[in-house]
This record gives sequence, C-alpha cells and structure tokens, in this order.
Amino acid sequence: MRAARCGPSRSATEWPPAWRPPSAPGTCCRAGCQEATAGALGAVAAAGCAAGLSAGPLRHAVGLCATQAAGLSAAAETPLGPLQVGKAAANAVEAVLLSRSGFTSAEQPLEGRRGLYALLSEGD
Repeated sequence: MRAARCGPSRSATEWPPAWRPPSAPGTCCRAGCQEATAGALGAVAAAGCAAGLSAGPLRHAVGLCATQAAGLSAAAETPLGPLQVGKAAANAVEAVLLSRSGFTSAEQPLEGRRGLYALLSEGD
C-alpha cells in the first residue's frame, strides 16, 4: 500500500481559531463546515489511492478538489448539512477523474501562498 502526504500534520490547536473543531459532535466551526471542507480532502486522497494515481496526478486531484472544498456552518443543522458532505465526496471522485484525464492544478494547492491553508487562515 502506498502512502501520500499532502502537508504537515496539524493538531487542532494549530488551526486558526475559526477552524478549530467544534465542541459538539456533528456541528461546524464558525468559519465553515469542516466535514465538507476536510472531508473533501480525505475523500480525494482515498479516491486517488483507489484509482492508483501516482504522486503528480494525486497532487493535481487534491488541487482540483480543494478548489471546490467548502461548506457553510449555517447549513449544518439543516437538510443541506449532509448534502454538503455528499458533494465533497462527489467532488473528490470528479477531481480524480479529471486528473486522470490530464487536468492539472497549482503545484502547491494546499500549502502554497494562495492555497487552501492560506484561504482558511486568519492572515498575518
């Protein structure tokens, strides 16, 4: 089994306060829905590994999926909450298929200066 690592591991206390895990299970953070956002990244890693993507195409699949990764905390307790998580999984599969077909993304889709981590951070 191959392992892929997208970036440095982070503990919950290292995330910006708005993105730290909520205290109640099944709820979202005030900045957005972790289940939909982080779930998309987990789903694309799993789908990419299942599809046998090598490191380069997997990185592009992560970038394609990260571009679509989002969720609204306001929707967490509505019927839209589970839909956000389902869309994250669907976006992950689509990103893998696009990457396998030659679509590319940024070289550093998560940790780059304008990557997903920068988008979700509080800034300097």
